Amino acid sequence: MTVSRVVCCVLVIAASNAPAQNKSHQQPHGSYFDQTPPGDTAQLFAPGVISTKFHEHNRMVVSKDGSEMFWAVVIANPTDKNEEQKIWHTRNSASGWSKPSVLPLSFSETRSPAISPDGKLFYFLTNDKDADPNEMPPKSLLWVKPMSDSSWGSISPVSGMLPRANKKITLSYSLASNGNLYFDLGGPGDDGKWKWQLCCSEKRNGQYAEPRILSALFNEGNMNQNPFIAPDESYYTAPH
Repeated sequence: MTVSRVVCCVLVIAASNAPAQNKSHQQPHGSYFDQTPPGDTAQLFAPGVISTKFHEHNRMVVSKDGSEMFWAVVIANPTDKNEEQKIWHTRNSASGWSKPSVLPLSFSETRSPAISPDGKLFYFLTNDKDADPNEMPPKSLLWVKPMSDSSWGSISPVSGMLPRANKKITLSYSLASNGNLYFDLGGPGDDGKWKWQLCCSEKRNGQYAEPRILSALFNEGNMNQNPFIAPDESYYTAPH
């Protein structure tokens, strides 16, 4: 398995400066939400609908046919004053894009949506509900459901792909066509400082091998996060 490394710069637009979502939702149309597609200059996407006063976190993913979008939003929890992430969703139809709504999942936090390269499977992360509530950060669990099933009662855990290490958390990951999973893994070191490393779990004969930390070529410094792997594993990108 040979993977070339591409390091890219990522432009981050502060969602907190975006306008709040309109209370009276007017369904936008077209692949770009009634907006003119931008040229070489980045522009805020779907202000007031997708980009809101809240914190849109990590990536947005789009179904293979372009009819569905999924993304995570960090919102303050008024009950315990903490922040939590939830995955939001919108679907396109003849009448336009539906009003964004939280996926109907019974987890306190859902994050990092992903779709397999063939467009057939939907993945997302949660925190381990059985973990020690005083443990920070909590361990991460990966879940999957068929994209063909419009209900959310058919989700199942994916075993063996993420290490269940104490005080480690995964924020983002990427899947190759052969099922190999590339992901970041972070947590405090012995010195108390956080360190993020890129890892891989290879799929062999339908089973996932023990995850391994990638070489120093892929891990420079302490902030190695948000990997993207090409479907054929010919290259990967990561912010740096």
